[in-house]
Parts: sequence; structure tokens; C-alpha cells
Amino acid sequence: MASEEKSLGQKLWGLFVEDVPPSKKPEPSVVPPTVAPTVAATTAPSTPPQAQSNNDNSKFTAHFTQLVEKQQAQASDYLRFIQTVHNLSNMGLSEAQAYAAAWTSFKTLRATNNANDLWQQAQGYQKVFEQDKEAFLKDADQRLQLKTDALQQECQRKQAENEKIKAEIAALEQKMAENTHAIAQAAEQIQTHKEKIVQNKQQYLEVYDTFVKEVVQQSEKIQQYLLAKSL
Repeated sequence: MASEEKSLGQKLWGLFVEDVPPSKKPEPSVVPPTVAPTVAATTAPSTPPQAQSNNDNSKFTAHFTQLVEKQQAQASDYLRFIQTVHNLSNMGLSEAQAYAAAWTSFKTLRATNNANDLWQQAQGYQKVFEQDKEAFLKDADQRLQLKTDALQQECQRKQAENEKIKAEIAALEQKMAENTHAIAQAAEQIQTHKEKIVQNKQQYLEVYDTFVKEVVQQSEKIQQYLLAKSL
């Protein structure tokens, strides 16, 4: 019974995401008394097909399949009825004819005349899906907020780091400017000292030459006037 109910849940999900092509008619499942015995219902695939989309929705398809299967115990009549409607629609019946024929067959097989039971079971699925949607969106928002907060904190940390680096660069640039100015001043001082030393050397040599010349002249006179006579 469990495998049968699971198959019904998967069949319903197959109705949600993809119709079975009319050209494919596997073995019959339900034959309503209001149609010819040769008209057979199409059995839905045992595994739910993926929704037709440019994106890979397989994980959500599996998730909703599980929701259908969890609810199937409370909605087995609804599942069988909708499967019958789907099969009849694939055989060319209009929507109104498919629902009428399926209901006639269903009342005979299930011995019930209360369509409200089917409606209540359908509402049960709608409630399950709605609750799941609310939980999913809440979780998605929370995940997005957590991720956003983490990224914003990381951005703030990086920004603070950039500001620190910017301040360090500014300090280094200031230091470089100070060093460049000091180098220029040193170059000027070197030139000034060089010129001063050159000037001092010239002045020194001028005085040196004057004194040496005077001493030489006096030595020559001593030799001329004094030493020469003593000889």
C-alpha cells in the first residue's frame, strides 16, 4: 500500500510540472463507466519529470515530490481523482467532460457522492504548499540577510584597511617629500661649503705666497749682506 500511495504522489507531481503526451498511452489505470471500455487512462511516470525550465529545478522538484508524498495519506482520493481527470483529458475529452466522467467513475468505485471531500483534500495540499513557501522564503531571506551582513562586514573591514593603508601612504609620501627637501638642502649646502672652501684655499695661498716671498727675500738679503762678507 505504501508503494502504491507513493506512486500516486509522484503521479500528482507529474501533473504539476509536465503533461503526458497524448501519443503515449501505457496500460490503463482507471476506466470510468460513462466512457467506452476500450478508452484507457494513461498511467503517469513512476518518477516525477523535471519542470521545463532554463534552470535546473531538480532539487525543488524532489522537494515538492516529498511534500506530495507526505500528504498523500490524507489526500489519496484527491490524487486518484486528479489522475483520472488527467488521463481522460489526454484521450481528447474536454475539461468539463473529463471532470464529469472522472467523478461518475469515482463515485462508483469509491462509493461516495461528496465532492467536498475532494475539495478539502485539494485545500490541504494548497495549505501545505503555502506553508512550505512561507518557510522557504523566510529561510531564504534569513540566509540572504546573513550573507549580506557578512559581506557588508567584510567590506567595512576592507574599507577600514584601505583607509589605514591610505593614511600610511600619505605619511610615507610626506616623509618622501621631507627627505627630498632635505636632499635638496644638502645639495645646496654642499655647494655653499665647496665654494667657501675653495675661496679659503685661494685666500690661504695668497697669504702663504706673500709670507713665503717675504721670507725668501729676507733670507736672500741675509745671505747677501751678512754671510757673504763673513766669508
